[in-house]
Amino acid sequence: MKSSLKPILILVFFIGAAACSNVGSDGQFTNKIEAPQFVTRQYDTVSKVVTVEHDAASHIAWLSFVQSNDYKYFRITKVQLGSQVIVADGMEVNGNVFTPTPNAYVTDITVPESSGSGATYVNGSLSTGASQTLQITIQYSPLNAIESNDKPHTAYLLISYDEPHHGYARIELQGFTQGMKNEKCTRPAESMTTAEYQLTNSAIDLYFCSAQVAVNNQNNTPQDASDPDFHGVSTNLVSVPFPTDVVPFYQVDETTVCLLTSPVATIPDFTLPIPPGLSPIDSMDVGMMENSYAECTLDETGNIFCDQNINIDSLVSTSGFSLSSTGFTKEQTLTADCPDFGAIAGSGTFGDDMTVLFLGTTLADMQTTQYNIVDSLIVGVMNLKRVE
Repeated sequence: MKSSLKPILILVFFIGAAACSNVGSDGQFTNKIEAPQFVTRQYDTVSKVVTVEHDAASHIAWLSFVQSNDYKYFRITKVQLGSQVIVADGMEVNGNVFTPTPNAYVTDITVPESSGSGATYVNGSLSTGASQTLQITIQYSPLNAIESNDKPHTAYLLISYDEPHHGYARIELQGFTQGMKNEKCTRPAESMTTAEYQLTNSAIDLYFCSAQVAVNNQNNTPQDASDPDFHGVSTNLVSVPFPTDVVPFYQVDETTVCLLTSPVATIPDFTLPIPPGLSPIDSMDVGMMENSYAECTLDETGNIFCDQNINIDSLVSTSGFSLSSTGFTKEQTLTADCPDFGAIAGSGTFGDDMTVLFLGTTLADMQTTQYNIVDSLIVGVMNLKRVE
């Protein structure tokens, strides 16, 4: 793999969430909020009102859920500003009836000045105590969800501001389904066997494949189809440093390996630099979603495979990511904008040195649609040496 490559310019638009911070000197900001927990039984529903603190005269361009594995269990049923209802289930807005689906968008909201001095929990809501606040009613419906009461469904509601500052508020929602059996990766980490690996050069190689790569002249991989490193005309590749070179996997038994976020994350948070002029944010923190895990199969020959169940912390919608020590076929990497990306191979087996790959795609949301990167391909390569 190459280690010195020009910046991956298109990647900024879809992956990662910036570190929690206040408005900076440049007027950019991100803010992470954790909402009260949703708890209900399978096939039942529960709703909570989340109230968000805001700057004076802010304008919300849109708010919607990140399309992750669990977002489908949540939906916005009402948005209210002070006494004014912006949208509600069955309400007609600009000739269209609002239906609270998981992928519904609410757009163009001007927020008046908040007099709240901080966020507090009041009656099950996150409240700022302001006389006029943005109140978002969210419903949690774990239909057909075979989940335990120890592992939550985790979803993220994003609020995109464009005035007077550019930035995002990200609200983390956790829904618990009561009465179901535990899964293997929900048991305490200390009951598992930890297999530590060292990440070669403390960096990963990250491919991004989209028609926009070619449009923006960002293609930096071999263009000759006969070259063994050829991965299509719409592919960008960058080497991204990790803050640590230790990558722990957690083995439950002979057939199950877990990727966890604690006590030590298997995929740690790392910083993705963003070139100036492409986004209001100049860097993003990327990693597995907090409190999430991936349950992976281990076959009799030592091959590891996680099937679309790695959730990446992102500002835009991405699929669940798969991880494999054997690689992915041309059919598995095929997307509309990357028909010639082709196969990509891993190597080694669990317990020995190995090269593992993770793979996912971007989904349709406000940003991926705006920047024409829906259904773009993301492939990461991690070269790992087993630590004895």
